[in-house]
Amino acid sequence: MYRLRFTTALLLALLGTAAPARQSPGGLDPETWEEIRQDIDRRRPDLDPETRRDILRRIENTPKVRCTIEAVTVYTNGIVYRGTLACELPDDCRMGFLGRSLSLVHMARLTDRDGTQWVVPPLENHYHFDRLTQDWTLLLPKGKRVSFEQTDTLERPQLTPAKPAKRPTELSYSVASYSNAYSDDLNTRKTVYLFGRGKTQVAWKDGPVPKDATTRVLETPGPAR
Repeated sequence: MYRLRFTTALLLALLGTAAPARQSPGGLDPETWEEIRQDIDRRRPDLDPETRRDILRRIENTPKVRCTIEAVTVYTNGIVYRGTLACELPDDCRMGFLGRSLSLVHMARLTDRDGTQWVVPPLENHYHFDRLTQDWTLLLPKGKRVSFEQTDTLERPQLTPAKPAKRPTELSYSVASYSNAYSDDLNTRKTVYLFGRGKTQVAWKDGPVPKDATTRVLETPGPAR
């Protein structure tokens, strides 16, 4: 009996060390991947299995940009938030922030502790912006993580609850969205997939966004992870 137990334990230990940890497709963590699948099913319940697989395969094969939302401050005429970006492209790239092309708070699914969802209302007007220049981009060096602060005052955006709720001091967020990344000279564009999930602190200010607030890099880039 002792020998049988020892052999079984040894076999389980060997199997445990030999079996690789389960990896989610496309470099996504399991929770994010499952949330993406559920969101597709929720938005498009009529999809046939093959189309659904194609959508997931495209997401899996698209280069990723990992993002976090560190803190959000809501003013009477805009939103300022701090975040980070880390791109897995093989070279340096840039991401534009004209309009809301890089608004993590706008892209994110935001939920308070009671399960109420909070959103930034969509823009009411159509905008035509000038040609993208480096001044309107954030540089993401290869293998680095960039911390930045973004200011959004377009149409006086606010965080709005799906139903009456008290202003939260913390929100859970989940970002899963296509976007664009550019070469350093802006001559080449590539589709990327922004993703990230976690919790962020939220502050509410009964006053306007400070006049000196602007979208900017906050610190020297660090390692991507």
